[in-house]
Amino acid sequence: MSADRPATSTSGRGPVRSLWGYTRGIRVVLVGLLALDLAANAAALIQPLAARWVLDQLEAHRSVLGPALLLAGVAAVGLVLVGLSTFFLERTGQHVVRGVRRGLVGRVLHAEVGVVERRAVGDFLSRLGSDTTLLEEDIAGSLVHAAASPLTVVAALVLMATVDQPMFLLVVGMLTVTTVAERWSFRWLSRATEDAQARVAGMLSGLQRALIAFRTVKASGTEELEDRLIGQEADSAYRAGVRAARARAILEVVAMIAVDVTFLVVLAVGAARVAAGDLGLPDLVAFLLYVIFLRDPIETTTVAAAALSAGLAAVKRIEEVRTLPPEPVTTRAGRPRAPAGGGTGDVRFEGVWFGYDGAPILRDVTVGMG
Repeated sequence: MSADRPATSTSGRGPVRSLWGYTRGIRVVLVGLLALDLAANAAALIQPLAARWVLDQLEAHRSVLGPALLLAGVAAVGLVLVGLSTFFLERTGQHVVRGVRRGLVGRVLHAEVGVVERRAVGDFLSRLGSDTTLLEEDIAGSLVHAAASPLTVVAALVLMATVDQPMFLLVVGMLTVTTVAERWSFRWLSRATEDAQARVAGMLSGLQRALIAFRTVKASGTEELEDRLIGQEADSAYRAGVRAARARAILEVVAMIAVDVTFLVVLAVGAARVAAGDLGLPDLVAFLLYVIFLRDPIETTTVAAAALSAGLAAVKRIEEVRTLPPEPVTTRAGRPRAPAGGGTGDVRFEGVWFGYDGAPILRDVTVGMG
């Protein structure tokens, strides 16, 4: 898998292209998972039509055994497909992130000393820990759901149009308004999440610094100063997290409007059309079932888009580690190449004396390293 190999420079690449690069080697698997997810959604899309068939049979005073068995069978198949899809998506995400984490560890350990020392230890820990965890949720589940759920919504809308076109146009209009609001919230959420991750990394870096020099901090009496500095980063992370929470809350409200309010409007308009004789009761039930069905793919799309926004922010931070310059090339024996001019690079200490309390222990010792 590509994530196990040292990364090439990705400077200039956007986070979307970088995220897509992580899927190298599993893209066929992702296509299969997409097909599995679409099959599960297709099973759910058939159920309103089967329910309408049951009602049509009841109105005609005919047996409902066949439609009822079809409805039960489709529901059972859908449940099995959902379970399989969820498991394989989770496993694929774990597989990819394992390679990413190993690649990041290797990149850090083989980077130049000066490059690593210029960064705080807590920053590395945050990028290899929390950021890769966000990527784990993003790399498979969010990508597949972000592709499958909109297709499912479109398929549901097409089937709704075959049931009743006036109410279909009403639903499309309401979904268009909510989609515009969601796109604005996604951008806000992405910026807030990236800021929150950076603040958490700063807090961890400050705590790491204080713990490494803990004795010095205690001896110099700078506990209050360190507490204040680290606390400021924690407060900044809190404020960024609140901004992200506000964006997520708006997304949830918009998603509820897209489904719940739409359901109530369709129920009122549909009841009026049934009373006027323009729409049959089985058709109204099928249409309402499709509106209820839309809740899951719309919410999944919202969650996947929010996860992608957070994941892309994590990808930007991960890529900064993946592009660390490597240390100079070494010889086969693993020793640095000899400097130009024929020097050996060895270090020798000659005539070393060492004693304790005036009593010499070592006299005229020569120590060599190379």
